[in-house]
Amino acid sequence: GGPGIAYKLGLGWVLLASIQIPTAFLTLGILGKKLAIISRKIDGITINDFLRARYQNKWVVIISSITILLFFMAYMIVQVVGGARLFEVLTGLDYNIGLIIFGFSIIFYTVFGGFKTVAITDAIQGVIMMISSVILFFVLKDAGGGMRNIMDTIYKMDPNLLTPTSGGNISKPFIMSFWVLVGA
Repeated sequence: GGPGIAYKLGLGWVLLASIQIPTAFLTLGILGKKLAIISRKIDGITINDFLRARYQNKWVVIISSITILLFFMAYMIVQVVGGARLFEVLTGLDYNIGLIIFGFSIIFYTVFGGFKTVAITDAIQGVIMMISSVILFFVLKDAGGGMRNIMDTIYKMDPNLLTPTSGGNISKPFIMSFWVLVGA
């Protein structure tokens, strides 16, 4: 995914992907707050609850449900496969065992805990990832001999890894269209 592309393309990919930071804050800060206020009024939990109350049209809810189901299935498959691969690498046990463990874990806490449990576990995992990312940054910076040394080492490997377009591997029109599409 993203880290692999960043490794291949360098800071150009990091620049490209950085639009996601303000987009997330704006989305959660503006839309999230409004959705939360409305959801409390209508006693809704999901986007479909919101759409049902807003449009009073079963076809909007059906189309939304099918769309969410299709895209979430693809999203969840990637998550379970990633978890199983991580399990395999960390434990040395068979990938299929990891696949079964991760799949059933998700099914278990979703079925028995409901949507709110999924939201809570996502929030907890998000906090863990943020804290881990900050710690990892400082550990890697220290292990690399400081930012200056890290940048010098990267420059010696391939100076294109430090350019905004990754030496032409990422075109400026692509950067702009990505920023418009992802940042919109």
